[in-house]
Amino acid sequence: MTIWIWANAVGWIAGLTAFMAVTSPLWRAGQSAATTAVIGALGGVVMAAVMAAMTGAFLVRILKPGHLRAAVA
Repeated sequence: MTIWIWANAVGWIAGLTAFMAVTSPLWRAGQSAATTAVIGALGGVVMAAVMAAMTGAFLVRILKPGHLRAAVA
C-alpha cells in the first residue's frame, strides 16, 4: 500500500506548486490585507483542486479489482 504514500506526496507537491504558480504573480508588496487574503484563498482553492485530482487519480487506480489482492498475496 506504499503507492498511497507516494500518491499523497505527489499530490502535495503538485498542489503546492499550483499554489505558488497562482499566487506568486498576483502578490505585490504593499497590497491591502483583503487583497492578500483573496489571493491566498484563490491559491488555496487551486491547491485543493490539484491535490484532489492527483490523489483521486491514484485512488481510482489502486481500487481497481485485483490491485489490492496482489498486494495482500
